[in-house]
Amino acid sequence: MCIRDSLENARRSVLDATVLEANDSANLFDDLVDALLEVGDNVGAEAANRDQRKAAQAIFDAAAGYDEDLAKKEVGQLIKVARHFVALNMKDAALATLDEGLIVVNQIGPEADNYGPRIDQIYDGVPYSDNIAYDHLIGGYLDAGDFTRALELALSIGTEVRNDALGWLADALVHRDDFPDSPIASIDTDRDGQPDFFNPLATDEQIEASGLTLDEDCDGDGILDFTDDPKEPLDKRPFFFDIL
Repeated sequence: MCIRDSLENARRSVLDATVLEANDSANLFDDLVDALLEVGDNVGAEAANRDQRKAAQAIFDAAAGYDEDLAKKEVGQLIKVARHFVALNMKDAALATLDEGLIVVNQIGPEADNYGPRIDQIYDGVPYSDNIAYDHLIGGYLDAGDFTRALELALSIGTEVRNDALGWLADALVHRDDFPDSPIASIDTDRDGQPDFFNPLATDEQIEASGLTLDEDCDGDGILDFTDDPKEPLDKRPFFFDIL
């Protein structure tokens, strides 16, 4: 039996289990997704990730009564699911999952207040590091390529941590590198494999040799970032230095 078959059998075993708590099931699916991604089985990883999402959605039920601990566990699981969708290049599914997490967060505490448990899920105060997977929604939206949503969320939280969150976001952007093997490109907002811009010191020869093509729609919204026709919409191009 090959590794993929073994992982698929493990997935079915988790699905058939009747005594597991929803959070425990979500944790097992989380491990399965990581393993399937490791062996390159994206189809299996997507199926297990959707199973994890379903298990996560069952952790907290606002109608059953307020339970801060369960709500926080559900949000944490949804952020992991979104990160898996990003790894699978499923940006829309990642963003939809993060939106579900934000709905739960807003049930933890009043949206306008600097309420501790709610803030922890939006931004946990951990300094930025390339080696940490951030279990907060600002990091999730940034990983999914939606800088605008990440910034809006940072601006929405209470003043005591807002500046820290904005500083984290700025630091994350400074250190972000979507093309670690290329010295001439670093940012790919919509994760489509096309850089938002090239290093201003890159030569034409280096750009041609890289095989990379500049993205004409950095955020993937279907609107070109620039156009020669003044009647066409102009979309803001993140980080691009050569458009005046």
